[in-house]
Amino acid sequence: MKRLESLQNPLVKAALALHRPGSRPRGEILVEGEKLVREALQSGAEVGTLFVTAEAAAAWSDQADRLAIVTPAVMRRLSQLECPPTALAVVVPRAAPDLERVLATATTLVVLDRVQDPGNLGTILRTAEGFTAGGVLLLRGSCSPGNPKVTRAAMGSSFRVPTLADLDGADLLPRLRRAGFACLATGDGGTDLRAFPFPPRVALFLGAEGTGLAPALRDGCDHRLTIPMPGPIDSFNVAIATAVCLYERLRQTPP
Repeated sequence: MKRLESLQNPLVKAALALHRPGSRPRGEILVEGEKLVREALQSGAEVGTLFVTAEAAAAWSDQADRLAIVTPAVMRRLSQLECPPTALAVVVPRAAPDLERVLATATTLVVLDRVQDPGNLGTILRTAEGFTAGGVLLLRGSCSPGNPKVTRAAMGSSFRVPTLADLDGADLLPRLRRAGFACLATGDGGTDLRAFPFPPRVALFLGAEGTGLAPALRDGCDHRLTIPMPGPIDSFNVAIATAVCLYERLRQTPP
């Protein structure tokens, strides 16, 4: 257990550097808040220095080897939240899983095309876990799953849901089909989601906020599904659309 009061301390300076995306050689992120830090520890992620305020130190006695007690002023600088937490840790997320292994074990996958909002991605990861999806696949141009805002929005799910990034859509479509997945696009002009009989293995393709799926992906999928919206709006946020699709999938084929 260490007590740190200066922003010039090497541990503090190293953590502050993680605020800059280009300064994360191992993909390190700052995980803020007691619940998320506990989730990271339980997930098997590599947890480095754990910064806590003095009043919270007793709750972390089981982590004495990595514990650093900091002043409120230091915690305010380390945190990116308006209301700084009492605990914050440097975390190296687990390595991305092997795609072939994910394809072999999952029955439901979410494929995201150029989804760039980290809050949406975090919500989708949490939704995927809640509806038992086997993984989230991010095509090139999507937000990095290592973005701290993704971690906060996912509320722990980002440590557990198999997630792969920077995939090529043209390469992924045939690989999904070879693995037995039906590739389902979402968008206007498709089959009513409620009327579509979901096959045993599905990959749900959802597109960027505002523009939707790229035409090549939309046309390359096996079916197109449309969420019925009788109200006076014409689209849902991508995170909400994902939740609706996964709910209907689970309703038809419960685990």
